Amino acid sequence: MYNILKHSAMKTRTIMATIAVAIIAGVSIFAACSKEEKKNAHPFAQNKINEADLNEVTVGYLYSGTSDITLAFDAQDYLDRLEQILNDSCSWTTNTYIAEDVQIWTDTIDPAASLYSPVMKVSFYDVTDEQGFTVYIEPRMVASAYNTDIFNLVVGLDEIHSVCTGVCHNPKGCYYTRSAYSGQIDACYCPDPHWQSDFCKISVYQNLYKTAVLWSML
Repeated sequence: MYNILKHSAMKTRTIMATIAVAIIAGVSIFAACSKEEKKNAHPFAQNKINEADLNEVTVGYLYSGTSDITLAFDAQDYLDRLEQILNDSCSWTTNTYIAEDVQIWTDTIDPAASLYSPVMKVSFYDVTDEQGFTVYIEPRMVASAYNTDIFNLVVGLDEIHSVCTGVCHNPKGCYYTRSAYSGQIDACYCPDPHWQSDFCKISVYQNLYKTAVLWSML
């Protein structure tokens, strides 16, 4: 039996508040772009985005006493929306993107203590710069009001962490490390084996990418 716990108690509030403000700013950019694209009938132009929406997006369901997780939405439909947002949102970048994959699983934090955490991964590819992007998310668990055997996995501003980018030929692609202080996902690396020219780093535009990933879930 798995005892799946969340590391939310150890989060640094000041850092998370800064991230939240940055992502809200990113949403404003996307929303403003949508208004300017009326002639193109942008499919997300009518979305009313507010902080409550961004903090309560259910992405999956975890069955109590197990590591079994199911997505709360159709993966291909989500990837189609993400790809459209990345490519159509007011041309904040002229690059072309392909949405590749979305996954969710339980990650081992401390096997000796039977400590695990849900992890979600969204990946897409920048065709123009020939670099991959991987967004790592740690959904929080919320007890279901309707079924005591199920936890809802909810994503908000605080749960979207590293946006890794680079060229990594390892099958895992750009992977993550955890902070020794907070236990949170906080950095990127290319696992062995990899080519000498491979690299992974945090994207300088990660707040815009986080916004696109979250907005596509609504």
